[in-house]
Amino acid sequence: MTAPGSATQQADSTSAAVGTAAELTHALRGLPFASSGEIPVRPLVVPRRHLRARFEAARRFVSLISRTCRATGSPEHLLDLLGADPALYGPFRPAAYEWAWADCMSRSDAVLSGGVPRFLECNIGGAIGGVVSMHVLTRHHLARLGKKYAATDPLDVRAEQFADICRSLGREPAAAVLGTLREDNVGDARYFDLEIGHLRRRGMDAAFFEPEDLLDGLGLPGRARYPVVLRHFLPVNWRDWGIDATPARRAAEEGVVMLAPESAFLLQNKKVLAWMSEGRPWLDAGDRAFLDRHLPWTRVVADNSVHYQGQRADLPRLLLSRQNDMVLKPADGYGGLGVVVGRATSAADWERAVAEALEGHWIAQEYVEPDAEPMEFILPSGEAFTCTVPAVHGLLLMGGREAGCLVRQSPAASAVLNARQGASLNIAVHPR
Repeated sequence: MTAPGSATQQADSTSAAVGTAAELTHALRGLPFASSGEIPVRPLVVPRRHLRARFEAARRFVSLISRTCRATGSPEHLLDLLGADPALYGPFRPAAYEWAWADCMSRSDAVLSGGVPRFLECNIGGAIGGVVSMHVLTRHHLARLGKKYAATDPLDVRAEQFADICRSLGREPAAAVLGTLREDNVGDARYFDLEIGHLRRRGMDAAFFEPEDLLDGLGLPGRARYPVVLRHFLPVNWRDWGIDATPARRAAEEGVVMLAPESAFLLQNKKVLAWMSEGRPWLDAGDRAFLDRHLPWTRVVADNSVHYQGQRADLPRLLLSRQNDMVLKPADGYGGLGVVVGRATSAADWERAVAEALEGHWIAQEYVEPDAEPMEFILPSGEAFTCTVPAVHGLLLMGGREAGCLVRQSPAASAVLNARQGASLNIAVHPR
């Protein structure tokens, strides 16, 4: 039996959800990956102690990545060990400079499994996706929810990071953003205008430059007008689009702090995760226990033998026999592009994927079954519904500070929860 008034209450709830979705769509206009499908109408609520513990794990995870890379000696040697394309990188600055700034911005992507964060990858550098959208979502949701909940705005933390660097250099706070509207997922100046406007409201001199305008905009050669520049690009993208990254390298040579430097993109190479999972001599018992708990079994794909579940096994045969337990990822991939999930792939396609991985730069990672939580969504048609969905939690750190948690969710049956693959963007908040 339907309770009196329940139909009216449901209609009111749907109407409110439609209004919220319309507000979110408007707030996210012009930004990359603004959802055109199912829209989460509320943030994910996480107890503060749980969120703090996840950030503590992310901080240690990034530290281990950085230590693993620094242990190779120099960025040049790291590039060689990774088999990365040297054409993507200009001359590295001195190792002390590169290592000092390489991990200054990171987003560790984790799924919760049994309540434990398991890190699938780590995005490192100045072009981490979702930061501006997180800023918009944070402002929108906190305005609606009032003072009962709190969340960190990543643009606030980035502004503090820029200001700290300027103070350390004895300069007034001033920063520039280096990017391009030629990016295939930007296409609207509002994306960069939001960050520049935010920096200016924080009392900082700020400007956006296309690569061709950077050196003149900084006033180089000479004393740079902006001592800090956010490198909002991936080297591989600019190469593919035919954009010359030389101005960014020349600015670094002139003493401008480029966030992050050339080496940052090397740190996010997934082969580094395989090295950590396999083990390194300098890892102590605590490090090893941490990685066993938080990093799924990961190996570089090669025609060799590996240790898996306490036994020695031929890796290609292992991948074929344990298809449902494995995921293949391009070592230098991003945005979920090229990821092959064994249990979501036919046997024939999986066999082809393993053969392809053996010929290139790939990693194999053990599949992690994610926990699922209820979330309310609304469709473009106006239909509101609640379903239980898994999520990827992107734990953002800037200068070691917590900078917010990006959440990606989708009620659609998708093996790869990534915004480029259609997942909706959301954020995590915590009760005050």
